[in-house]
Amino acid sequence: MDNPAEKPGYANAVNYTDPLNAPYNFTGPDLGDFDIGENLTYSGEPNGIMSLWGAIASTALITVDNNEPVFLVHGTADSIVPFDVGSPFGVPTLPVTYGSNRINNKLDSLGLTDKMTYFVLGAGHEFYGVTNGMWDDSTGGNAYWDTVIWKATDFFWSIHKPNAGFGHSTNLLEATFSDSSEGAISWLWNFGDGDTSSVQNPIHTYLSEGTYDVSLYIENSFASWDTITKAVNVSLTGIENGYSSNYQIKNSNETITISFSLPLKDVDISVFDISGRIIMKKLDFSGNKLSLDMKQQNIGVYFVKINSIEKSIKIDFIK
Repeated sequence: MDNPAEKPGYANAVNYTDPLNAPYNFTGPDLGDFDIGENLTYSGEPNGIMSLWGAIASTALITVDNNEPVFLVHGTADSIVPFDVGSPFGVPTLPVTYGSNRINNKLDSLGLTDKMTYFVLGAGHEFYGVTNGMWDDSTGGNAYWDTVIWKATDFFWSIHKPNAGFGHSTNLLEATFSDSSEGAISWLWNFGDGDTSSVQNPIHTYLSEGTYDVSLYIENSFASWDTITKAVNVSLTGIENGYSSNYQIKNSNETITISFSLPLKDVDISVFDISGRIIMKKLDFSGNKLSLDMKQQNIGVYFVKINSIEKSIKIDFIK
């Protein structure tokens, strides 16, 4: 309820008489503005509401703008605060109240589905091990209470947790990741190959082709967390392994020589480093022997892509 007009009269200052206690005439305090009380520096709008055996004076008080998440807990045989509709304590002179069942039905009728319920068939008032607010066994709750705690934890966590999400694009063995999470202030990526990163939008280069399970773990300012995992495939797209002709590779540190048993004719050759960056190109190459000057290149894995009219092939080597 967020409309001042919904505030019942008995929530205002009330004068009453107590014949057993001096000075006998008392004034009960005004309970304050709706959803605020005396905390005037706050908006008073709750992030979520948890109700144990709750009831209200009328379901008409619930309107479509009352869309805060709600967790309702109630025993269906509650004789103190009716689960459905009736007078509290079974006393007909007390005003009728509408319990959790009616509240839940009204929320459904308004399409307000951001809620959770824990209704225990045949259970009475404070069925989770409490009498008048005190633990029955002086230690804290019964088996029902454990369930209440776990459900409440899930309920409140779902309200304040961030939502993890990311997209990605690939260029050969290089993958670029774009964070699309909501509410995150820290990120931890696991790229599925043993490497990690805490950068929000990292770029990662894999050492070999394949499909990797990439996970993103995020936290928000409350240290609440979420995680998501996606399969990411990297490859030298369109390149086939092998060649119809046999070949040999000779490595002399600064020069890589690839000799073919059958001559190549009018092919285009590109050499890539492990990140997928082109470091060398040869156009319209013909011959049995291909020499690559690698003096300016670092030690590592490289790929030769040979494009002919018929197909593309790949040869990898290590400097």
